[in-house]
Amino acid sequence: MTRTSTPTLAPPALHESAIALREALQSSPRRVSFAVLDVVGVGAVNRRLGHAAGDRLLSAFGAHLAAEATATEGVWRLGADQWAVLMPGRAARSSRRRIERLARRMAGATAGVPGQIAPLAFRAGGTTVRAGKAPADVAGAFADAGGALQRARSEGTTVVWA
Repeated sequence: MTRTSTPTLAPPALHESAIALREALQSSPRRVSFAVLDVVGVGAVNRRLGHAAGDRLLSAFGAHLAAEATATEGVWRLGADQWAVLMPGRAARSSRRRIERLARRMAGATAGVPGQIAPLAFRAGGTTVRAGKAPADVAGAFADAGGALQRARSEGTTVVWA
């Protein structure tokens, strides 16, 4: 199920990931977890080294994220420096641990940008929704994951689960 999308505008990727989340909610036997990842340091790279260097950082992040995804996970670039990961069938605790492990592995990887080596670090917010829920729960899942991401940013922690 691993899919990557790198549109220049967020709405097509949001639409694609929302459709995938809705389908997973309707077909998964138990639950679906959804996380929004925010790449750390892209703004600083853009300011110091230019947007081409920031784009290289984001491309490297996307390549590593897609390579780390399992066969059942979906990965999308939402736009700017945000990515989405869809994890059908995973419980909240398992999903949070999965994203935490991913954060440790990604932080150990780097992207070569002119003049520095940039770590592929991120902050994440996620949520887990029971399968079989109505399509309206897709909007709630996005809102819950986004709120958890905001908490991760404000608390200075890597992963927060709603």
